[in-house]
Amino acid sequence: MPNQQSQQGMNTAPQSQNVNAQAGQQAQATVTQAQNAVAQAQSALTQAQAAANPQAIQQAQQQLQQAQQQLSQAQATASVNTTNQAQG
Repeated sequence: MPNQQSQQGMNTAPQSQNVNAQAGQQAQATVTQAQNAVAQAQSALTQAQAAANPQAIQQAQQQLQQAQQQLSQAQATASVNTTNQAQG
């Protein structure tokens, strides 16, 4: 029985590293998606400004703001996961 316990103990570390690695990859993908959303929102804002459409400009500014917030949240999450991985 003691042998089984020691084996289980040894298995825990690699599994937790895998979980952290997966979380890190997912967080990085979320950052990339958020960066794309920011780029799209900036593009929409530029188009709205070029068209001199006040309503579209306002909507685009709101979308850009939301996208930037999501990006900063995603970056914070990714940074936490990276730290966990390093400590892993």
